[in-house]
Amino acid sequence: MIPAAVDEADVDIDADDAESLKSYQRLPEHELWLAKVFKMDGDQLLAALAIKKHTQAGYLPSEVLVTLARNGYGGSARVRNAIAIALNERLVIGFKGYLNRHLKWFKVVTRSSEAQVEGVAYVRERIFRSRAEVSFAEARFGMFVGMRLLDWFKSQTALKNKAPSVDGELAPKDEDGNQLSLADQVPDEVGLTPEAALQQKQLFASCRSAVLSLPDKQRTAVLLCFHQNMTHKEAGKVMGLGESSVQKYVMAALNALRNGDWHD
Repeated sequence: MIPAAVDEADVDIDADDAESLKSYQRLPEHELWLAKVFKMDGDQLLAALAIKKHTQAGYLPSEVLVTLARNGYGGSARVRNAIAIALNERLVIGFKGYLNRHLKWFKVVTRSSEAQVEGVAYVRERIFRSRAEVSFAEARFGMFVGMRLLDWFKSQTALKNKAPSVDGELAPKDEDGNQLSLADQVPDEVGLTPEAALQQKQLFASCRSAVLSLPDKQRTAVLLCFHQNMTHKEAGKVMGLGESSVQKYVMAALNALRNGDWHD
């Protein structure tokens, strides 16, 4: 079911997306695709999601996938997960295509799986941030992905230029000299003073550095499972690993973060 329109004051979107949403209505072709999808049973929808080539008959447009994912369409968890994975695959393709078209960003980030996962996670978060009836990603998926990746690459450039070395950061200790876990360091958000808010911002930056400093597969598993809300099984499909292997890497990463081993 497509949700009812929300009041403009409740919509949380980027300024550069707002203008596109003011007068946008779904294209007739988009509505026709949604009508087709709503008539499919679970197996038929899974078969459509399995079509990977956009030139092949029955290929679901990316804008339609965004609509389905944003509205939790699919009935069973199996179908909803298949929609999420298919959308993630489209975003991965978009990331690689953008990187190939804009070679200057190779100086900022390589083709490594870690950078890809983080960039894709950023775009996914921006897709679901908006509570507008129709998001800009549903209107112009390719354009939206390109704009958001440009934002992300710029943020990576700024982070690379300003962030202190991870090797120079040490986990804080309590009054007894015991090392604090990351969970112990996160303060309550209610009633923060400006100084406390700044400290919280710095803490989150340290947490991000901690995750990024984890070994390759641990970092990828954590980003997929916690940043993109994937199950161990779904993350395994992205990483090319079994469900138990992903669980092992997640547990190892959490132990490292909990014990403060990330800075070694």
